[in-house]
Amino acid sequence: MEPKDIYRWLNSVPLIPFRISMSNGRTYDVHKPEFVMQGKTTLILGEPDPDFPIPVFETAEFLSLMHINSISPLSLVNPPVVA
Repeated sequence: MEPKDIYRWLNSVPLIPFRISMSNGRTYDVHKPEFVMQGKTTLILGEPDPDFPIPVFETAEFLSLMHINSISPLSLVNPPVVA
């Protein structure tokens, strides 16, 4: 994946929450761009701490852009359930 592709997703207005699928089968959902730091070859994803009064992350994952297989909008990954 190219850095410009990630940049487009992170800077869309309004933000479209998305899922990152990795070559090892793991997936990561991005709901807030403030928890993502983009580099040339690496993406750092922070896991928000829901118990803290301000937006901070508790842990972080370092992802290689080379191993990102796809990015999909969460609205397509998790379609709404109709009762």
